[in-house]
Amino acid sequence: MTSMNRKSSTATNTSPARSKGVQQSPLDLLKQKLGRDAQLLDEIPAHAVHLVVPEGPGIEGYAGEAIKIGTIVDGGAKWTLQAFITTINRKSSGLPEVKVFGFYPEFSQHKPFSVADVLSKAELRDEFKLLKTYDVHALAVVIKTCFILKGFELPRNCSFTPRFIRALSKVCRKYRDGADKMSSSPFSASDADSSPVIVVKARPAMRKSEQRGPRNQMFGPLRRGSQAPASPIKSETLDVFEAPFVESANGSPSVAVSARAQEVPKTPTPDPRLRAHQSITPALPPVQTMTDSTNAKPSKPATQDPEKLAFMRDVSEYVKLREESDELDRDLDNINNKVAAVKHDFREQIKSLQLYIKSELRHKHKKQIRELYVKQKSEADLMNTNCDQMEAEQEKQTKALHQQQEAKITRKEVLQRELGEKRSGFSFDQLLDFVTTQQRDSKKRKRQDSPEGF
Repeated sequence: MTSMNRKSSTATNTSPARSKGVQQSPLDLLKQKLGRDAQLLDEIPAHAVHLVVPEGPGIEGYAGEAIKIGTIVDGGAKWTLQAFITTINRKSSGLPEVKVFGFYPEFSQHKPFSVADVLSKAELRDEFKLLKTYDVHALAVVIKTCFILKGFELPRNCSFTPRFIRALSKVCRKYRDGADKMSSSPFSASDADSSPVIVVKARPAMRKSEQRGPRNQMFGPLRRGSQAPASPIKSETLDVFEAPFVESANGSPSVAVSARAQEVPKTPTPDPRLRAHQSITPALPPVQTMTDSTNAKPSKPATQDPEKLAFMRDVSEYVKLREESDELDRDLDNINNKVAAVKHDFREQIKSLQLYIKSELRHKHKKQIRELYVKQKSEADLMNTNCDQMEAEQEKQTKALHQQQEAKITRKEVLQRELGEKRSGFSFDQLLDFVTTQQRDSKKRKRQDSPEGF
């Protein structure tokens, strides 16, 4: 596939009426579907898109060329992200699907990545960074459009659905708004103040469905005007300058100014990036503006009919409401997709948990129960052994006490016999003498122990 730059691919002049038997290219069909919004294709930075041909056998079912969109870190490795488009449209209508694959290292390994992960975790190339704040559908739309702008041939059953056209128009406007915010005017404030060239608004056409070139020449959004140089500055109001743009020696556009204007300090040349964003439709012809002449008169508005002005306001409000309605449709689609994704994720988690309960969890607890039973039996055996030892010790101690008891009883019986024998050996007179002697000795001890004088 031959890579074409953005300017040449989007500048193709496509006429709505084509000769019979000539098949329209995908780019011509896309411009025809976009209608007057075909000029928005200039906002897609296809000139910066990098087409690569992966080494190896390729991926079955996908085109041989891919679009490099950035890098992502997964599993501690840095993967190069490339977007592929299918060669066969699996749907009855619409465009082929886009799939993002990561390659690491070089092309030895590859695996798919979801668009949601790409937008949330990947480091996108400059031409796709604006889409990180958008949704997953926008990235797919831009990638498909880049393939078409690069000359990719679509399958015969492909078509551009209204949803795709609406999404593409919105994304192009996002790119346009983002480019206007990031780019600045090539003229400095001092140059603008000292220049005799006055910027005015372009005169609107009589009807919204047509534009007028020099000498009331009409041309549609896809028809190129004659001798009407494109302005290098993109603006939503289509500002034009009184002095025409000419080609300078270095190839960049410059403004032809008067002798008085040449006395102004050197004017910086326009940013070359603005040339890459020129529109495929011609700019409106220069309008006579006020100069230093005292006889100059201010230009009058194209129409002063109140009904037409009211109609234009109503149309503008309708377009805004329509865009808001389309935006709400996209938001609702995104919410529905998120709801479906949440249901799918939880359904898969529930299925996995139920399978775990029925299979692995049951066996897991059986094993634990067997281990606990073995542990319980071991502890019971140990306790029974301790009980037997305690019973043996009890019997031993009890036997020793019984032996002591029998010895004491035997000794007491011997003492009682000896006491009986001794008592039977004493006579009555001996006992009386012993008692009398004991009493006399007791009185004598009392007198000796008492203090004197008492």
